[in-house]
Amino acid sequence: MENLYYRERNLKEVKTQIKKVIDYNGKTGILLKENIFFPGGGGQISDSGYITGVDKNNNEIKVKVINVLEDLKFGIVVLIENIGEIDIDAPVKCTVDWDRREDGMQQHTGQHVLSGCFFKIFQRNTKGLHIGKELSQLDIEGEFTDDMVKEIEEYANNIIQEGIDIKNYIIDDELRKKNITRRPLPDTKEEIRVLEIPNLDINACCGVHCYNTRDLRMIKIKRFYRHKGSTRFEYLVGQRAVKYVLERENVFERVLNNFNCDEKNIENAIHNLNNKKDELYEKNRYSSLKYIELFSNEIINSSKINKDNIYIVYKIFEGEKNWLLADIAKYITENYKAIVLFANKADGFVDIKLQASKKLTKEHKYINLGEDFKNKSKLVDAKGGGSAFMAQGMCENQKNIDNFLDSIYHIYIEK
Repeated sequence: MENLYYRERNLKEVKTQIKKVIDYNGKTGILLKENIFFPGGGGQISDSGYITGVDKNNNEIKVKVINVLEDLKFGIVVLIENIGEIDIDAPVKCTVDWDRREDGMQQHTGQHVLSGCFFKIFQRNTKGLHIGKELSQLDIEGEFTDDMVKEIEEYANNIIQEGIDIKNYIIDDELRKKNITRRPLPDTKEEIRVLEIPNLDINACCGVHCYNTRDLRMIKIKRFYRHKGSTRFEYLVGQRAVKYVLERENVFERVLNNFNCDEKNIENAIHNLNNKKDELYEKNRYSSLKYIELFSNEIINSSKINKDNIYIVYKIFEGEKNWLLADIAKYITENYKAIVLFANKADGFVDIKLQASKKLTKEHKYINLGEDFKNKSKLVDAKGGGSAFMAQGMCENQKNIDNFLDSIYHIYIEK
C-alpha cells in the first residue's frame, strides 16, 4: 500500500483498487492499493470522505468513510459504513473531505508557526497541544503579558505573509545526531518525520501540513491564561481565524453605529457611558437609601414595643419586591432595637422573612426566630428555616399567613 497523504498533501481524490475487505472489531474496514486518507497523528484528527465504486451492473455506489486508523498488522485501515454491493474487483474513487483536511492542516501547521515564534522570540518551548473542532489550545512555558502576546501574534502573521515553503521529510541518521530540532527527538529506531519552517522551527511531527505559510491565511490568538504552571493559548488559524475576525468586525461595526462614532472615538464614548452609568447608579442608590430610611421610620413609628423596649415590627405586603423588603428589614435591625416579621404575597405564594440583629439575640436569649418558624410552620405549611437571628421561607397558604405572623408576634410582644 502506498500512502499519498504526505507526498501529495493537497490531493483531494484518487482512483485506486480495494486490496482487501476485513472485519475490523465488528466494523467494515478496507485496505487500499493507494491510500489518500490520513489516519491522524500529532494531535491532528483523521480524514473522512467517501469511497465511490460500482456494483456488478455498473451502477454507482457511494459509501461514507467513518474513520481512518493505522494498525501494526494491516497498515492503514479505512473504516466505512458498509461495503454493500460494491464490486471490489472494480476501481474505486477515494475522495477526501477537503474542508476537514485543510482545517486540520491549517490548525496543526499554525501551531508549529506559533511554537516557533514563542521559542525564537522568548526561548519558551511548547508543553502541550490540543486541536479542537472549534478552537485549538497550545500550552507554552512561563507567563506572558499582553504586549508579549501581541508581539507573538504580529510576528506569526508576518511569517504567513512571507510565504515560506514548509518542508516535511524523514530525518536521516546524520541529522539525528546533530540534535537540530526544537525539542528532543523520540528515542526510537523507526523513521522520524520532521516539519521544518526555515529560520523559524524544526520539530518532529507525524501530522499532515500545508506547503507554504501563506496557506494559513491568518493566525488569531483568541485568549490566554495561566494553566498548570504554563500559559494556555486558545488560537484559530485559516478559515476559522478569518470567520472569527469578520464576525467580531460586524459586531464592532454595530457598536460604532450605536454610539454614532468612529474607531478613534469609541473608547471615549464607552468611558463617558461608564461615567454616566456610575453617576446614575449613585443617584439611584442615594434615592433608594432615602426611601428605605423614610419607609422604615414610618413602619417603626406604627410598631409596638415589648417590656424590653424591643420594637416588634409586623407587616404583610402585597406584591412588593423581595429585595426591597430585605433591605428594609436590614435597615431596621441595624438601626433599631427591633424584631422584624414580614410576609409578602405575590404570584400565589407568600415569602416570609423574620429578622433581628445578632447583637439583640445575644442580649435576649429568648429570641430564636429559626425555632419560632419551625414551631409555627404547620399553620401555613411553610417551607424554610433559619437561625436564632434570621429565618425565611415560603408557603402557598395566603389565607392563614396573618395567623402565622400573629402567633409569632404575640410571642415577643408579650415578653
